Amino acid sequence: MQSFVQNLSRASCRASCRALAELRAELRAELRAELRAELRAELRAELRAELHAKLRVGPPQSFVQSLRRALCRASAELCAEPPQSFV
Repeated sequence: MQSFVQNLSRASCRASCRALAELRAELRAELRAELRAELRAELRAELRAELHAKLRVGPPQSFVQSLRRALCRASAELCAEPPQSFV
């Protein structure tokens, strides 16, 4: 009778250990998913805020300067006399 009780107790312990291991794995997976979602949301918010701040400031000066130069060159080319035709 004692060995039956011991076997039953061991089986019960093993089942409890398996159940705890499964529960831990599920909890870890849920926690990871929640943390990932929170981090993703925080990163999106930070990146969005940075982008809006940069857009409010305007484009970089080097971009504006190169755009001005390109417009001036294009304007000068358009205003220049047309090339002589080869006749």
